[in-house]
Amino acid sequence: MTRPERPELPLACARARALLNRYGDGELEESLAAPLRGHLLECPDCRAMFAAERNLRRWIVRPEAPAVPAGFAERVAALAFAGAVPGARPQPAPSNEPALRLVLWLTAAAAAALLLLALALGSLGRPGGEELVAEPLPEVLQQLDQIEREFQASPAWSPR
Repeated sequence: MTRPERPELPLACARARALLNRYGDGELEESLAAPLRGHLLECPDCRAMFAAERNLRRWIVRPEAPAVPAGFAERVAALAFAGAVPGARPQPAPSNEPALRLVLWLTAAAAAALLLLALALGSLGRPGGEELVAEPLPEVLQQLDQIEREFQASPAWSPR
């Protein structure tokens, strides 16, 4: 049960109690800490609550971070890249080396075949040497070109 707010206190009890945790942790801005200290001096209920929380905090021990041995990160990274698990027994490698060699050989052969095919297809569709001759314009295009020249020569045409 909460007691009614006392109007003579500059900070309401509900607001003061909401700030107690941050004040106890030393995280409260001074603009709020000063009025809270004034409230704690004037309000015995909030002062008792703060004292109880402070006593409770004495039981909570914050552990220190353990010291990390020198080179620890490098050893972990090396084990990770090697695929090893610390403390695990090394297992014999599977004996599928002939199959792996076959797969690698087939992959290399397929890549070489695709490269040769791409080079051959690339050279087929392009004319080269004396084959590079511009074809004469078809008659329809020549007629359209003549119409455009006549239109540009007329007095009604003006460039935009």
